[in-house]
Amino acid sequence: MEGWERRKARLFFALWPDAAVRGRIAAQRPAVGRSVAEENLHLTLLFLGSVDVEQSRRLREAAATVIVPPFELRLVRLGYWSRSRVAWLGLDEAPPALPIYHRQLKAAAQKVGLALESRRYRPHVTLARDAATIAPRPIDPIHWTVTDFCLAESVLRPEGSQYLVRQRWPLRTEVGPAVGGAGATVE
Repeated sequence: MEGWERRKARLFFALWPDAAVRGRIAAQRPAVGRSVAEENLHLTLLFLGSVDVEQSRRLREAAATVIVPPFELRLVRLGYWSRSRVAWLGLDEAPPALPIYHRQLKAAAQKVGLALESRRYRPHVTLARDAATIAPRPIDPIHWTVTDFCLAESVLRPEGSQYLVRQRWPLRTEVGPAVGGAGATVE
C-alpha cells in the first residue's frame, strides 16, 4: 500500500494539462492575488474532500470503469468571481463529454458514501486566489486535448496547497479494463 493510502486524504478528480498547455495557461495569470503555481494548474472534475483508505480504494476501482472518449477543451476567457476573489480561465462551451464525465464520477463518489458539494458544476482553471477585481475578457484560445484524468491529493502547507497527482486513467470509448489495469499510480 502506498504511503498516501494509509490515512485520510483531501482528494479530487481532475483533468491535468501537459506541460505545454500548463505553460500557456500560466501565461494568462493576472498580476493580482496569490497566483496558483504552474505545476498546480488543473481543471477540477469533482472535489471529494476528506476520503479514508477504503473509500479511496473503491473510488479508484470505480474510476477505472469510467467510459468517456477523449475530447478537446477550449479555454477562451479570463473571469473573476468577486465573492471568492478568484481569477480563472473558462470554456467557450463545455464539450458534451464533460458533464457526462462529471456525473459518472459524482455517482461513484456517492456510492462510496461521500457527501459532496451541492453547488452547480462550473468547469474552470483557477489562476489566482485573493485576487483584486479584474475585468473579464476574452483570451487567445488555449486548445487542450484531454486524453486522461486523475485522482489528486491536496496537501495543505504553510506556503499554500500542493497538489499531488496520485493516479491516472486514460479516457476511452469501450467497456473493459482501462489500459494498465486500474490506472497508473503516480508518486
